[in-house]
Amino acid sequence: MSIAVKVKCFNGQSYDLSVEPESESVADFQQKISAASGITPERQTILYKGKVLDEGKPISEYAFTEGVTVSVVRRVGKAPATASRSEPAPAKPSAPKPEPAAKTGANPEPTAPPTGDGVPRSKK
Repeated sequence: MSIAVKVKCFNGQSYDLSVEPESESVADFQQKISAASGITPERQTILYKGKVLDEGKPISEYAFTEGVTVSVVRRVGKAPATASRSEPAPAKPSAPKPEPAAKTGANPEPTAPPTGDGVPRSKK
């Protein structure tokens, strides 16, 4: 038996969907939400009566009734890698090592007083 469910999403939209609690899983429901809203299941966290729905469980475990409202919030954290990606991510290029700073401090190279032309000469 199909029941009507109102889905409120983090994108500000609401959707009226139907669900078969006895035969659908939360993952199936996420696919329906994705088809209606464009929000992929990997980015969905579904809340009902203060609980997060577990995508591996059947909808019947949450005792939905006709006309219930569920909320879809954005799943936080890094998006999971897709299964179709088989090659490793490229390594980030490392920044070149900085050159050592010029010596300053207690023992700078001594210089002679300026000569008559105003240019200091190094002592040897």
